[in-house]
Amino acid sequence: MTNPTAAQIGSCGLPTSWAQFNSNAPVKTFNLTADCTVSDSNVQQHSQFLDFTSGEFTINGNGHSIIGPSNGYTLFVDNANTVLNLNNVTIRENTWADGIAVSVQRGRLNASSVIFRDNSSGYGALVAVISGEIVLDDAQFLNNSKVGSAVNRGSALGANGANSQVVVTNGIFRGNTGAADVIVALAAGSSVRLEGCIVFENNVDAGGAAANSYGTYNGGAVTDNSDPGSCPKPKKKKTKDPTPTPTSTPRPHIAATHVALQAATGATFGATFGLDSG
Repeated sequence: MTNPTAAQIGSCGLPTSWAQFNSNAPVKTFNLTADCTVSDSNVQQHSQFLDFTSGEFTINGNGHSIIGPSNGYTLFVDNANTVLNLNNVTIRENTWADGIAVSVQRGRLNASSVIFRDNSSGYGALVAVISGEIVLDDAQFLNNSKVGSAVNRGSALGANGANSQVVVTNGIFRGNTGAADVIVALAAGSSVRLEGCIVFENNVDAGGAAANSYGTYNGGAVTDNSDPGSCPKPKKKKTKDPTPTPTSTPRPHIAATHVALQAATGATFGATFGLDSG
C-alpha cells in the first residue's frame, strides 16, 4: 500500500499494513486514537513498516503506542529532505535482532515527549546513520536491550553512521541492557550532544556490570553539556505536626470543696463563709 488516503487509515490512526510515504502523499499528519500493533505479516519492503522517503510527516501519539514487529524496523526515515515529527508517543516492543526500532538515514527525526521502551534489537532502539539527524526533547529510553552479535552499539541510542548527528535535551536512560555503552558515536564525523537534564540509571552491559553512559569509536564524538542542576527536585512530602490533645484540670465540685473545708477547719469556718452542710 502506497500513500494511504484517509479512508485507508487503520482504526488506531495509522495504516494497517506497510506503507511508503513521499511528498505526494495525501495524508501527512496522523493522530493516534489507540495503540497500533504492527504484525510481522505487515512488514514488507526493506524490512520497514512505515517508510518515509520524502516530504515532512507528523505522528501525534496522544499518549498511545506504536508496537513494533519482530522482523523489521518500526519506523524508517529515509533520504535527504525527509522529516518525521513524533509527539507524545511510545515506540515499544520491536524485537528484530538484526535491526533497530527506529532508523534515521539521511533524513531528520524531531521527537518531543517520546518514550522508547522494551525494544530488543541488534543496533539499539534509535539510530542515526549516514548523515541522519535526530533531535530529541524530553525523551525516555527504558528497558531496551541490545541483542545479537553487532559490536560497539549502544543499548539505547546511537549515531552509527558517517556524519550522523544526535542532540538530546532532557532525557532519561534507565534499565537498558546488553551493551557496554548506553549511547554511542560510532563513525568519523558522527556526534551526540547532551543538553539539559540527562539521567542515567541502572543500565548494565552484557556481563551484568554497570554500562558506560556513552562511548566513542572510530572518530565519533560525544559532547556532554548536561546540567544536573536543571533536573527537577523531588518533592518533599509535607508532614503536619500532630494536633496536641488539650488537657484540662478538672475543677473540684463545690460539694467536695465544702467537705474538705469542713474537715480542715470545722463547722465554724463553713458557717462563716455561708457554705451549707449538704
